[in-house]
Amino acid sequence: MPKDYYEILGVPRSATQEEIKKSYRRLAKQYHPDVNKGDKKAEEKFKEISQAYDILGDPDKRKKYDQFGQWAEQGGFDPRSQPYRTYTWTSGSPSSDFDLGDIFGDMFGLGGAGRRGSRGRAGGARWENPRREEERGRDVTTSIEIGFEESVKGTTRRVSISRNGREERIDIKIPAGIKDGGKVRVAGKGENGGDLYIKVNVSPHPLFWREDDDLYLEVSITFTEAILGTKIKVPTLSDGGAVHLKIPPATSSGQKFRLKGKGVPHLGRSGQGDQYVIIKIVIPPHLDEESKESIRKIHERLNS
Repeated sequence: MPKDYYEILGVPRSATQEEIKKSYRRLAKQYHPDVNKGDKKAEEKFKEISQAYDILGDPDKRKKYDQFGQWAEQGGFDPRSQPYRTYTWTSGSPSSDFDLGDIFGDMFGLGGAGRRGSRGRAGGARWENPRREEERGRDVTTSIEIGFEESVKGTTRRVSISRNGREERIDIKIPAGIKDGGKVRVAGKGENGGDLYIKVNVSPHPLFWREDDDLYLEVSITFTEAILGTKIKVPTLSDGGAVHLKIPPATSSGQKFRLKGKGVPHLGRSGQGDQYVIIKIVIPPHLDEESKESIRKIHERLNS
């Protein structure tokens, strides 16, 4: 009798992959040979559990098992990729045809897939392999790492991939504005006409960070500049380079100033985000007594 792997693991067919994993771990611990030394039944049970988890613990194998049962374990059996042998049996006069392709067609919804072979003549029996269904294209995935500025401005990278049994180098255009973890699709560059997907990992920048399509940058000024106001030079990643920003008097630490259109280009559409400059007020580490006295007087005046 065919084994029911769900029954072996004690889970319903609707169980999630996490539920299957938990049940396997519990049963494997219970029936492990190291825990049940010399117990042959426990050893066989452990093998049975391991075999069940090997199938149900893999989403692809589980899908085939759910569809075809234990047929799925017979050397990677897939009725859509098997060359059916058509047997024609005759008994004297008009022939009586018995086609295994018909059976598989009825079982797996393949229609007349097994009927492509020619019929035998009366008085004999023979078989032939009809044309196999063409192998479906398979997608290929790889990953690359680019710099933060390259992700903002876009770049081109040459990647090496293995497809159709050989190594191949392809120049990939990375669009401006791509995010960390984003993917680039190259149609037809996978296996047998499938697609190539490149996952893009973006390395961090020492000064800038990104939130959606806006860039952020922290700039330090002295407390006197914050009080009196000043003009500072701010770096940007746009083509124009650094810009001058006017800091008004009485600016507080943490205050943000917006540079419109100096952010990241919107991916797939026109325009770009903004850049925000966050002010950080720093205190000089060393002040002479005269400077301290002046600050005391200011403090007293403000709090009188």
